Amino acid sequence: MGIIAFIPAYRKKHGRKSCLALFACGPFCLLLRRHIDLPAFSVEPLATAVGASLIIGAHVLNLRFPNAASVAMRCANQWARRLQRAEARLQLRKVESGQIT
Repeated sequence: MGIIAFIPAYRKKHGRKSCLALFACGPFCLLLRRHIDLPAFSVEPLATAVGASLIIGAHVLNLRFPNAASVAMRCANQWARRLQRAEARLQLRKVESGQIT
């Protein structure tokens, strides 16, 4: 469920690759914790703490240091796409009205 919500939010708002890497390593640690067996001690509490810390760190980075440049670039790209669609509609209207052959 978290991944389903994370992907659109990452693409629309954040765009920071460092946060994405931290967040991806967190669940990886959580998934890996049960597959490592060491006879001396249990790895599970340590891997759980590291995985949770990575996920929390990604959230803190997103909240504290928003990537304004990537947000501005995304907004500019969105407006450029809207402008292209408007120009295409205008061109189609001209063709339909017979102004352009």
